[in-house]
Amino acid sequence: MDPYVVTFYLGLGIGVIGPAFDISIVIWVPYSLLWASLESRKRYPPDNSNRSNLMSDSGLYDMTDR
Repeated sequence: MDPYVVTFYLGLGIGVIGPAFDISIVIWVPYSLLWASLESRKRYPPDNSNRSNLMSDSGLYDMTDR
């Protein structure tokens, strides 16, 4: 292989693809972490229900007047 071609490919890998790969990691890793955080909140939403009110509501479980 021609040494100029080898030098070109090495320069392409180090000079162009390397920084592009680094930039993509810098952009996509925080984005993917943010997305994963938002997805986990969708799957496991915070429990804001007031169960004490539900359990104390006697009409909810009243089955005497069928």
